[in-house]
Formats: sequence, structure tokens, C-alpha cells
Amino acid sequence: MSNKLIQIYFPEEGDGIDLIFSYLGLSYKRIGKINSLKKSNIFICQEDKFKENAPHIKRFIESGGNILLIPRSIKKIKNRDYLHKNILIKRNRVYLLRYNIFEIFEILSKDEKGLFNSGKFKRRFPIDSLLYDIAISFQGALFKLDKIQFFKWFWPRDLESAIILSHDVDTANELNDGIPKFRKLEKRMRYNSVWFFRPGDRYEIYPSMLKQMIKEGCEIGLHAINDAYKNKKILTAQKHFIENKMGEKIKGVRNHCLVREVLTTQRVEKDSGFLYESNIPDTDNCVPNYENRGCTFFYPYNLNGVTIFPLTLHDWCFVSGNKFPDKKSMKMYLQKLKYINSKNGLMTSLFHAADYMSGGKRLWMYEKFLNKIPKMKNMWVDLPSNIYLWNKRRNSIKFNVNINEEGIKIEFINGVCTLAMPVSLDNQIKRNISFSYRNKNLLFKIKKIDRYVLFCFKKC
Repeated sequence: MSNKLIQIYFPEEGDGIDLIFSYLGLSYKRIGKINSLKKSNIFICQEDKFKENAPHIKRFIESGGNILLIPRSIKKIKNRDYLHKNILIKRNRVYLLRYNIFEIFEILSKDEKGLFNSGKFKRRFPIDSLLYDIAISFQGALFKLDKIQFFKWFWPRDLESAIILSHDVDTANELNDGIPKFRKLEKRMRYNSVWFFRPGDRYEIYPSMLKQMIKEGCEIGLHAINDAYKNKKILTAQKHFIENKMGEKIKGVRNHCLVREVLTTQRVEKDSGFLYESNIPDTDNCVPNYENRGCTFFYPYNLNGVTIFPLTLHDWCFVSGNKFPDKKSMKMYLQKLKYINSKNGLMTSLFHAADYMSGGKRLWMYEKFLNKIPKMKNMWVDLPSNIYLWNKRRNSIKFNVNINEEGIKIEFINGVCTLAMPVSLDNQIKRNISFSYRNKNLLFKIKKIDRYVLFCFKKC
């Protein structure tokens, strides 16, 4: 038995396919001709291509292959429950998805208006797992075609989830009074964070302050303003302003009030030399003009060449206007932290260093929040640039897996290493044991989730 190759014949280019397979950590291959199908594999194509290439597909099925058909339209969706509970229609060795999952990922990841912005598809707050639920359903569909699938673990070493601590600096009060207080707290608790600075329109930025923060282990980003989100010239000028103050290159950006235009913003950011951004919330209930929008996703993903870190915890969602933090707000914070940790996701928190706007309680709330992080199971706390590098490396890893009676053999296509384990796979599955194998490069684990056995490896 061997891990089946997933082949896709999907002429339309888009981020949806890459996004879902990146999340699942599964390798796949695009093919340009259906007559090049390899035997005993999984083949994904649009439903209308099935009839056009019937002879080739028939031979493929007779050789032991499985077909997963994608409908062209997503208009048949009734509600969000139907979306991720009713996914497959089985027809012998041919399976039909009830909706175009790649197009759904495309729409939600870009936070577009339309079908998913009204009625039963409005975003829930503070937790909305729509995109996650769809991905899990699709993963289950693949396991029905091939009972054993390998995927790349989300985080390095034996880490279960990750968190980015971030701050936007909007006023002179935050610069002069807020930063020292928040940094004193972070240093006491041994945490570092990323600080997004405005390009000198509201306060004077002192190079000595930026250099000291970098020396302490923090990261500096741009808090872009005005039309920078859609104008390369303006965004580049603002980026260079901060870079000249700090003497280093800036890697990340977050726009004031999270303003953006779908795709345009990411293209401008990429052309201006940014590696990552954090403008798209997973779900939001307070930012003007959002209309309860959000990508409902809490994992890094790529959009138009820029890595997106969804903003999963925005302090203004809990502390809006004159509403000061209270026990209920704190409970919502911790509920979301615990949930994302349980789903092996990434939490990107935003706390403004603006204690004066919250009756002296915002710093108190941030301290309570930081105190809970060590209680999360194996949570990775790091700077966004480091998480960006890990995510890039994870996506680049490609591997083949062969399983037989003697054991499991994993061969990494990009030359990382070859791993062979003499273990009886069937016995491990039947006994429902979580098996681990470790060498100097890898921790390899077998995990059983629901009815499906998942195999994952974690880079050490």
C-alpha cells in the first residue's frame, strides 16, 4: 500500500487550490493532459471535464484510481451547516463534491462581499470556524478515497499552535507613555512583540527608541495610512520613512483601520517589498465598513504573493468606544485563545498601547492575557518574520511515502532526508496507539482523528 498521489486537472488559476492544500499540508500535482493520469491515484477535476474525457477516465478507474469531481458553481449552497456537513455523493469510484470548495476558499480568504456576507453566512463573533470546517470536511473526503494520507505538521518541533503579539502605535501618548509600560510588562514575562508605527504624521519617531526595541528582540512594522493600501508610491514612501529611522528593512505592514481593496492591496504590498501583512480579521464586529466580514480562518496563507496572518484578536472588538474591559471581555479573549490552540492554529493579537482610552484597564487586560499563554499546550510565541520563514519552508517541503509490511519509508523530494521505520502499521492502527519515531532531523507521529488515521511529521 502506498500514499496516493493527488493529481488535479483544474484549468482556472487561483489561490483557492493552493490555500486549502497548504493548510492540509498535502502535496499535489497539476496536470495539463488527462491522458497523463497515473494509475491508482486520486484525480480531481471539474465535473464538465468528466464527460469530455470519458475514455481516459474510464481506464483510470479500472486501474484502481479514484475520481473527485468539482462542480463549477457554488450557488446550490443552502446554508453554512449544509456547506460542511454534506460534502460527498458517492458513485462507485467517483465522488462528487456538492459545491466548488476551491472557489469558496477563494472568496472567503479574500474576504469578499457577496454570497457569504448575508443571511445565514454572516460572520459569527468571537469565533467563526466556517473555512476551517470546510477544510476538515474536504480532508475527510480525501480520506474516504484513500484511507491513509500524510500531511505536513503545522508548526516546527513538537509545537501545537502559535501566537503573534502585535501593537499599533496611533498617538503620541502611546509612543511616549504606552510603549514603556507595555514593554516593561513584556520584558518581565519574557515576551517580544511586533510594533507597527505610523509614518510620522501624529508623532515624532526617535531612531534610538526603534533601535533599542530591536535590540531587545522586538520587530518593527509599518502602520500604513491614507491611500497607501492602494498606491505603491505612497506605501513605498511610508516604508522608507520608517526604515530610515530604524536603519533596517521592514518586513510587515498593517493598515490603519484595516482598510484594503481585495487583491489590489496585496499586490501593492508585494511590489513595495513586504513579506507579510495582518489586515484581514478572521471575524470582526466593530471595525467601520466591515459589515461582519472576515476570512473565518486562523492559519497563515498566501494571497497575491504576500503571507496573510489573519487578525484573530483585535482589542477594539472587545473594548469599543467607551466600553471598558471587564470580566466578560476577558472571558471572550481566553475562550478564543483556547479554541485556536485546540485547532493548532495561529492567533494574532492586537493590543493598542493606549491605556488612557480604557480607563486604565487595557494594560491590566493584556497582563491577564499574557498570563494565560503558558497554560496553552505547546504554544509557539514568536515574531511574525520567524513564523513567515517557517510557513514558507513548510510549504516548500515535498515528499513521497511508501508503506508495506516491513514499515514506512518517507523520501523527501527536495533532499531533506530519507526516513524508514520498521513498524507494523496495521497493528498500530488497530490498537489505536499514537506512535512516535524520532531521529536527529524529525519527529514522526501517527495520530488518529475520528475515523481516519493521520500521519504527520514535525521538523525539529
